[in-house]
Amino acid sequence: MATDPRNHHIVTAGYLRQFAHKGKSKVTVHRAGEEPSDQGVRAVGYVRDFWASPELAVHVEEKFGKAEDAALKVISKIDARWPLTAEDRTHVSLLLAVHIVRSPAFGGAMRQIGAKANREVVAEGAVTYDLDEKQSRELEAEFGKERYHVEALLRQLPRITSFLNSMHWTLVEFDADWVITSDQPVVLLPYLPVPHTPASAVPMQLGLAATLEGWFTLNPRTLLLLSWQGGGDAPGGGEHRHACSVNCALRAQTLLEWFSRPGSRPPFLSPPILQPEISRISLELLHGYSVALAAESERRKRAEQIVMRMVQDQTPAKELHWVIPAA
Repeated sequence: MATDPRNHHIVTAGYLRQFAHKGKSKVTVHRAGEEPSDQGVRAVGYVRDFWASPELAVHVEEKFGKAEDAALKVISKIDARWPLTAEDRTHVSLLLAVHIVRSPAFGGAMRQIGAKANREVVAEGAVTYDLDEKQSRELEAEFGKERYHVEALLRQLPRITSFLNSMHWTLVEFDADWVITSDQPVVLLPYLPVPHTPASAVPMQLGLAATLEGWFTLNPRTLLLLSWQGGGDAPGGGEHRHACSVNCALRAQTLLEWFSRPGSRPPFLSPPILQPEISRISLELLHGYSVALAAESERRKRAEQIVMRMVQDQTPAKELHWVIPAA
């Protein structure tokens, strides 16, 4: 059970509760090769020993828990709070960033990047300080400790939060309980079509700046759509084919489990195509939006500059910067 201290949630239980019926705590869980089943939100969406040690888990989850609580208050009453205040947007952006950073795909990518950087630092140190082979191995082992990996993950939070908060936000409403979520629930689609797999949860695949649009399902009838469209954050309506695209992406991006509201029938096939397909729904839902507009967007360029400066300046984890959304 997920109450075991070694079972670490990669998708927030409070967020999954948005996909349960009102007042209930069960969602329908879908796993490859198994029949769907209704299970409590605290018993799903976790990975064994994700944070390597109980001490690291407590350290990280205490930080994440505060961010999650504030964001859940916003998304549980999203209709009444829309359009969101700057504070509300920041809470939700941080929740999305937490789910990106806490995904196994992102953690694995960061581990590879960290290992390469460590080898380069050790090689440079060996020359500078005349280290022998044993000393170099010991130094590389020290840098390879899990706490350095966790610190590297946490450093990404303000950068990703700032980038997402810089985007244009649209609330997309569906007519029925059509959309799902998964254990890697934030979808970021680049300009160019690429195969969508569990590793697509890593925004560094083509770089954050290559994002054309982002999706985060808030509940079975509501989608948060992020783009580089200009203007205000006006709500819009989604159609059946848009829900199919969202669901196909989330299912393809799933690590182990995807989730739906009990009793619902999420669509994946959109006639006349009659096959799963992931399309960029922003190009249909946002008037005048295009790949060319996103590529030339001053808002996107400014957001990229902000994040690059945060990386170069080693911006503290509590400090955020973003493009101020247009009124």
